[in-house]
Amino acid sequence: MGFVYRQCTEAGLRELFTFDQAKQFHRAFLEDAAAELAQAGMLKASAIVTSAAKNAPIRVEVCPYEEGSTNHKAWLATMKRRLTNGSRR
Repeated sequence: MGFVYRQCTEAGLRELFTFDQAKQFHRAFLEDAAAELAQAGMLKASAIVTSAAKNAPIRVEVCPYEEGSTNHKAWLATMKRRLTNGSRR
């Protein structure tokens, strides 16, 4: 995201979140990315990513596997276990 921000400025970074593939970014990923951007001194980029994270789904809502597959079922079981233990990341 830092690369997109440096190459395409603020408008390019905001546009990144309009693509369908951006829906695969879960909240924890975006929060981590925002922290890294802030640490690198890209505070404006960090603010944009933090804003996008507020509307992003939690990890359990973004399954990377085909629905109904063995990996999908295992992933869901893992997420259910994490939610039961109190972790929403």
